[in-house]
Amino acid sequence: MEETTLDFKHIATVAEKYLYEFSLSCPYGFQRTATYQEARLDRVPDELMGHFLPSGYRRHGDSLYRMNCAGCDACTPIRLQPVALRYTRNQRRVAAKNRDISVQIREPELRAETLDVFRKFLRTRFPESKYPPDESYRHFFANRITNTKEIHFRRGKKLIGISVVDLGKGWVNAVYFYFDPDEGRRSPGTFNVIHLNEFCKHEAIPYLYLGYWTPDIKAMRYKNRFRPHQLLKNGEWVTLTS
Repeated sequence: MEETTLDFKHIATVAEKYLYEFSLSCPYGFQRTATYQEARLDRVPDELMGHFLPSGYRRHGDSLYRMNCAGCDACTPIRLQPVALRYTRNQRRVAAKNRDISVQIREPELRAETLDVFRKFLRTRFPESKYPPDESYRHFFANRITNTKEIHFRRGKKLIGISVVDLGKGWVNAVYFYFDPDEGRRSPGTFNVIHLNEFCKHEAIPYLYLGYWTPDIKAMRYKNRFRPHQLLKNGEWVTLTS
């Protein structure tokens, strides 16, 4: 087990006075209220972001947030240590199945083709969503506080998946991944993690943050199939190997 960085405790104490709390319906469909603690920020240096992430914070837009839901701890931060990861037979099959996929790293930008994929993804995964896809993109992905890139996955000329990631010295933060639902047989979520993990290994990046893992959410189960992985429990990162 590894404790979060002790030097960050003072910074976190100061940061807490900038957090504001608000509640919404649970984004994962549970019949309970989700409570967010969020701070809207200007530029966050890599070193500081490298403390926020292991302390359980996530980013969307120009904000950092954490969950503070009463009586619920289902949303657990999960991360990988790329050099330690051992792929399963199924994960190796997914990698082989996607050998024909080309990859491009792009600057974040609301493009017609990415918006088409995002719209199709939202329509399939979140049909009840009332937010226009372009507004969702600007609100959740676009930001000024850290170094963000889009990773485009293509089959031939067709864009089939987009990974939004924050890149820093010593960490990669997987913000969001969306894909063409017609390509679901390729297990694109799993392939995205494999690609990010290999990128981290190539660049000698020790931590890959995958956001939240919620055991009862089927769409998240692929995350904890990567072993070993680490979960943030009571302020400590606990390693699970099986």
